[in-house]
Amino acid sequence: MIRKIFIFFLAIIFLYICLLVYRFLPLYLAGRNEPKHFSGSPCQTGEDCPPR
Repeated sequence: MIRKIFIFFLAIIFLYICLLVYRFLPLYLAGRNEPKHFSGSPCQTGEDCPPR
C-alpha cells in the first residue's frame, strides 16, 4: 500500500517536471539560438493578445 502511494507520488512529480520542461524549453532554446523570432509581435502565432 505504501509502495503504491510512493509510485503515484513519483509519477505526479515526473509529470509536473515534464510539463515545466515542455513549457519553458522552447522559450529557452528560441531565446538562446534565434532571438530574431521573438522581436516581432507575438500576435502572429494565432493566439489572441491582450491590448497594450
